[in-house]
Amino acid sequence: MSRLFHQLVQPMATAETIGAFLNGLRIVVIDGTCFDVPDSDENARVFGRPSSRPGTQAAFPKVRLVILVEAGTHIIFDAIIVSIPYRRTSAGIKIIPTSTSGMLLMWDRGLQTGCNGTYNSA
Repeated sequence: MSRLFHQLVQPMATAETIGAFLNGLRIVVIDGTCFDVPDSDENARVFGRPSSRPGTQAAFPKVRLVILVEAGTHIIFDAIIVSIPYRRTSAGIKIIPTSTSGMLLMWDRGLQTGCNGTYNSA
């Protein structure tokens, strides 16, 4: 499935696509989010749980999704799924090689932090 995704999905904006280019460079954006995954010991071990108040544990393990998006079309043309302890900055760096010359790569400063701050692995 991953190979098929990478063979088929690519930026598709044209020069007429509003917001797709700046000074001839295709605008692409790295962004990230986190999702709850089913509450199981295995998922908690693999993905980790967000930190919580002392003596408590978060309700669900979480997985981090970091995506590379073409700004003009909002097409996601690369994605990486990593465990919560894996910093979004590191995942963003892993996804950078997908961008090519002729692209203006943007990411916000918030990509450096976790979904809810710090994380504990199970």
